[in-house]
Amino acid sequence: MTGKSKGLSVKKAVEILNCDQSYIYKLVKKGELEVAQAKPKTTITPESIINRICSDYPYLKNCYSSIHYNINQAVQPSW
Repeated sequence: MTGKSKGLSVKKAVEILNCDQSYIYKLVKKGELEVAQAKPKTTITPESIINRICSDYPYLKNCYSSIHYNINQAVQPSW
């Protein structure tokens, strides 16, 4: 966890992984998702989201660069 690391909001992680907010926190507690920033709002590292997707759906590893690009676009602020 780095000081100025950008991460995805829990809400965005819920949307990407199609699960409940409580499940996101359970994955964090189990160490399956990495927290980028804990306060003032919890954010999740894009890399851990990508790793989660690829571990749940191994056949998507062929699409890694596309998944990586799209998830990192979700981190960018929309001006």
